[in-house]
Amino acid sequence: MPVVPPLETRNYPGHSELCAYMKKVAEAVPHLVHLFTIGESPEGRPLMLAEVTNQGTGAASLKPALWVDGNIQGAEVAGSVAALALLQRLAADHGRDELVTFLLDTRTFYILPRVDPDGAEFSLQWGAVRPPSNRARRVVPGDVDGDGRILQMRQKDPQGGWKASRRDPRLLLRRAPDDRQGPFYRLDSEGFLGGDGTRPDRDLARNFPGREASGALREPEARAVAHFLRSHPNVGLGLSLRSSQGRILTPAWAGSPPSDRTLIRQLGLRAEEITGCPLMEDVQDGDLADWMGFELGIPCLRSSLWSLPRMAGLERECTELSEVEYLAILRWLDRERAGAGFVPWGLCQHPQLGAVEIGGWDLLTTWLNPPPGEALTLDCRRNVDLALSLAGALPRLVAACREEQVGWADADESGQEGLHLPVPLRKVVLEIANEGYLPTWVSERARVGADRFVVEVTPPAGGGLLVGSARTLVEPLAGVATSHLFSEIQAPWSVSSSEGQSKSLEWLVRGDGEVRLRVHHPRAGSLEYRTSGEEAPALPPPPPPPVYALAPPPRVGGAPPSAGRTSSVPPPSQPSSEPATRGESPVVASPPSPVAGYRPAARLPQLAGEARPASSGALHRAGSPSDAATPGPPSSELTEMPVTSVREDSPLRKEAPGRVLGETTTGRVLGAPPTRPGPVHRSLEEALPSATLPESSGPGSGSPSPSRPLPPVRLPGGPAEPPPAAAPPVEEGWGAPPSGSRIPAPLLLRRSRQPEGKNP
Repeated sequence: MPVVPPLETRNYPGHSELCAYMKKVAEAVPHLVHLFTIGESPEGRPLMLAEVTNQGTGAASLKPALWVDGNIQGAEVAGSVAALALLQRLAADHGRDELVTFLLDTRTFYILPRVDPDGAEFSLQWGAVRPPSNRARRVVPGDVDGDGRILQMRQKDPQGGWKASRRDPRLLLRRAPDDRQGPFYRLDSEGFLGGDGTRPDRDLARNFPGREASGALREPEARAVAHFLRSHPNVGLGLSLRSSQGRILTPAWAGSPPSDRTLIRQLGLRAEEITGCPLMEDVQDGDLADWMGFELGIPCLRSSLWSLPRMAGLERECTELSEVEYLAILRWLDRERAGAGFVPWGLCQHPQLGAVEIGGWDLLTTWLNPPPGEALTLDCRRNVDLALSLAGALPRLVAACREEQVGWADADESGQEGLHLPVPLRKVVLEIANEGYLPTWVSERARVGADRFVVEVTPPAGGGLLVGSARTLVEPLAGVATSHLFSEIQAPWSVSSSEGQSKSLEWLVRGDGEVRLRVHHPRAGSLEYRTSGEEAPALPPPPPPPVYALAPPPRVGGAPPSAGRTSSVPPPSQPSSEPATRGESPVVASPPSPVAGYRPAARLPQLAGEARPASSGALHRAGSPSDAATPGPPSSELTEMPVTSVREDSPLRKEAPGRVLGETTTGRVLGAPPTRPGPVHRSLEEALPSATLPESSGPGSGSPSPSRPLPPVRLPGGPAEPPPAAAPPVEEGWGAPPSGSRIPAPLLLRRSRQPEGKNP
């Protein structure tokens, strides 16, 4: 697997070398770096741009972006190396550095290392600046002495404006207003006469429309940059890498709202802390940074970090230096660079001007750019840190989605005629917020007509939205520092709030399956969620209607019934082998049988899922316990109750909660949650008005007579148990054991096993 190559800072790369390095980085990490050509220079050199982001976390156009350009002025080639250093840091440290990984997962970097490739190629080839033609002398830059570089050319002239220093003859100083003691010199760039003086200025930094200039964008490079920025609304901040002033420059933004001026100053102060360079406002009009703020509302900083006087230990800039300070710079070059940076003057015969001296400052690696090596590495590191800081200030869209099942609804269509299967009702809540420093509108200038959040919801297949819209527009969200920007006092005690940083939306969705939500904002990014009803905490499905069987008639001879109770049919998910638990349907226990050897505990209550007894016409025979436990043949009909009436205090009315004919039911299926009251049925008297006991019932049959109530239950050695009618009423709850259950207590069972007249 290719490895991201290190960046070489021992020299400044030509344009072909720069493009080759960018291609190697893109080949090493194709999931992070994509290369594009956004235009060409007049000499046919491509404007190669790198789009850097983690493609696995989303497309580059769907993330907030930072624009970084370098070398917009041909001679300031240090900006292109700093842009390459940013590209190398992002590509090599993703997955290893926490900050870089976070930024590439959530942001996009658009890096154009060299805006003016023609001017940079000229400066690197000849070691000089390609200035506009001199109208007075019509000097065209060229190599007069044939040493492969273009320096400076001086010629003695009584009308000249320069004078050699008496302390060091290498240094030329401006002529004082009253100075009459020569010799004086005329100073030009090394070159030849013959220019026509009509060459246009190639300063691309000043080729953009400003507040007062509307006819700019003359050069193809400027038009290509402007077109790219206009077609990429996700760009929220800009950083233009320059090199020769030793300052952080902010656009003037004259006429902008106070909050915008506060914002650009806060960004500049943070850049000042990172780089150590002072902050200054650029009042010139027509610069790229000024145009980005004026037309697009994008704050853009200019980073001009290199300063030769500051490197030599001075505090002032070159335009304010005295003779002594210039001499100190020469001493620093002699000491730190072995004299490189200033070429001694040498006499040369010019074919047009005669005797001239050629030499002077090597401007490319002294005043305009840091010398290759350690100074250039330090300059690149500070610019990279500044770019990462600005990217962290971009708006950041975050969202949280949750869903909750709130009920059930009938399906619009069913698979079978007359059968309506229930479908879930789900509440979907989406909370969006901006965790970035900047608001989503970035600046007040861009807030007018700023795009709003677009929230789109796609319901599941076969479902729909009952509450809420499939497409919702949400107002832009404030940022972390928005309240500070509108504060008149920027002090530690100024009050701020997070008002306007978040928004909550809700929908009511019918149907199960996947629900897709997409949130998009041009400058804050995009997020997409997919929710499924299986992942949400769903309510249990509505239980099937309960089915009940009436109790069979008592056995002849008082034998214990094998299934003598009313049982509700459990749902399919309830195992039939589990023991009955609290909350099952109640059980009515028959009185102990007087048959000798009968033990009441031998027959447990009928469990859920146990087979029902046979129809009313089939009676169980008396026999062994195995015979008693063996169910009769199955029957598809319900067993009828051979009684004439049911009293209010009868145990029958206290069977399975509420599931008695003639009452409003609140019964439940075993293992199912409580349900709402069911329909009202006819009373048992209406249903069976003439039902009577079978002929075999009577005093000697062992069955109770229909004309007298059940006798009290008297256990051996214990008091008589009152009949069910005499038991105190107990209020039944949905989770309490039913009061109709008459299972003998364990103590009574033990006492029933003891011989009469003997204490346990």
